[in-house]
Amino acid sequence: MYEQLQQLHEFELWSSLAHLGPMVLTMNHNQSRNAFLDPQANLLGSGGGGAMVGAGLEGGSTAANMEETQPASLLTPRQRLHTLTMVGDAHFELGDYKKAEIAYREVLQAKKQLGKSGKMTAPLGSQPVNSNRGEEDETTGFHPLVQDGGKLKFKLHLCYIKTQQPTQAINILQSIHAKHRTPQSNMALGRLYQRAGMERPAIACFKEVLKACPLAVDAAQILMSAGVKAKEIQELTLDSVSKTPGCEWFSQWSQAQSQFAAKDFSGASQAFRLLEERSLLRNEPTLLVHLGRSQYFEGDMTSAGLTLQRVHRFDPNHLAGMDILAAILYKERKAKELEQLATQLMSVSEEAPESWIAMGYYCFLNKKGSRAVYFAHRACMINNRCVEALILKGNVLLELRKLPDAMNHFREAMLIAPSRFEIHQGLVDCYLAQSRHREAVSVAAGACKQMPQPSPRALTLFASVLLKDPYQLATPRAKSFLERALELDSSYLPAAYMLADILDQELQTDKAIELLQRVARRKSASKLHQILGDLLVKAHEEEKALEHFTLALNLDPKNVKASEGLQKIEHTSEGNHDMNNYDLAMEELNSDDAELEESETEGGWSDGDLNLATAASSSRYL
Repeated sequence: MYEQLQQLHEFELWSSLAHLGPMVLTMNHNQSRNAFLDPQANLLGSGGGGAMVGAGLEGGSTAANMEETQPASLLTPRQRLHTLTMVGDAHFELGDYKKAEIAYREVLQAKKQLGKSGKMTAPLGSQPVNSNRGEEDETTGFHPLVQDGGKLKFKLHLCYIKTQQPTQAINILQSIHAKHRTPQSNMALGRLYQRAGMERPAIACFKEVLKACPLAVDAAQILMSAGVKAKEIQELTLDSVSKTPGCEWFSQWSQAQSQFAAKDFSGASQAFRLLEERSLLRNEPTLLVHLGRSQYFEGDMTSAGLTLQRVHRFDPNHLAGMDILAAILYKERKAKELEQLATQLMSVSEEAPESWIAMGYYCFLNKKGSRAVYFAHRACMINNRCVEALILKGNVLLELRKLPDAMNHFREAMLIAPSRFEIHQGLVDCYLAQSRHREAVSVAAGACKQMPQPSPRALTLFASVLLKDPYQLATPRAKSFLERALELDSSYLPAAYMLADILDQELQTDKAIELLQRVARRKSASKLHQILGDLLVKAHEEEKALEHFTLALNLDPKNVKASEGLQKIEHTSEGNHDMNNYDLAMEELNSDDAELEESETEGGWSDGDLNLATAASSSRYL
């Protein structure tokens, strides 16, 4: 029977193993019990089916002694442990993590008892001497899978993770001696420490991973995000990387990652772009995702969208970064592209938060708020530290006017990523929606402080809050912040729009037009040309306004304000044309009347002269 179980395990017939394994353990348990009570009993005993998986280990404290005293049985104690391990593997692969947890725990407990009885001479976490499946270690008599206590504990930690027991997962990995931890165990323990907020032990674990595997780029990336300098990372990996052909890119990659971790998104964007253009990593999806994220966090939505669309075009099954692409498509109101992206991601995996986030943004764009909240919640259930899911859920709840819930999600996201601009903007919108202007000012000021470098977006956000002062006392201060934002980025459109509006309200329309014309030389946008057209109409420069309204509609045919402005100009020009025609007609009519009067006057004098002549001739005859 034992060999048959090994065969099922070898060929990964998990369902059959999950059925047969407990049956064999029950038979072995009943046989051993009958043999202990009645040595003359039948070897198979009364096989009572339906016993628990752990029945084969009942009385684990006497397992070693039973092996020496009982007659021949179906399974030896060590075979029984291996059978339990294989059954645990079957339950794990079938998704029955609680049963797998019970099986692994019983195996570890039994090994502990056997170790105390002196039957186990090798250390618990040591690597097995013989790795051939089905052969027992000559030193300990254990099968290699049972002998490797570290591997068993790692599997048990996975069960704890699946059953939402992170503390137990940390404890079981900590029980592996540090010298016997594999890079896999250190990586898992480091991630658990990181989620628990234990930064120092997490850094120590990730450094151990890099020492064993210098090209473990995930560990290097996490270390740099935790504040470890790129130079230290390079020192840990220098010997191995320098001797490995094809790793010339690693130094530049680590430098770019270090800039990204330091929130220098502009520098990171340049570094990733150079690496992508000047190395053999051109069009590599993971590198492009890093570039797209850097551009997005910097505030360059257009470039980030183009970069992430390249990723999706090269690899439609790539998930990382697609949540950000969905957010960009939502902001650009591209419903068709967003629907295609969400459908593709859901076909790739329903166990990734990116798929649910894309679906959430699609529903949000189509005014299906309840569905969007559900999809965002699904993403949060998969990864409760997913910032993009928390931002989406917060924005949808804000749209649904569930302000306290929205604020809670934005605050939770801020604990994870305090430098994300979208989080501060969401909180500001929540406070303004409640007419809590003072709190909104405080959050906007905090956004300026949280940005690692002066940010045009943060300055513009602060100015927008100041402009909503109910007493209108902060307009000069807001104006100075907008001017500073444009000094940092002369083509930042939101700041230009706000400053032009302030200048227009101050009756400085000429300055507003000059400002937007300078911006238009560097950057073209439909809204920019539409606002510029409106200002030119006010300045009675209809021909130039007509040109800008036409440009606005060419860039965005759905720009309603540009269309209305164009129609007003055309209507005004038609009215002026009609008035000109009317004036000309009136002038012609007046000239005709004058000629008629003149001709009538001349006719009157002629008749008078005729009458006088007639009277004179008549007098002669008389």
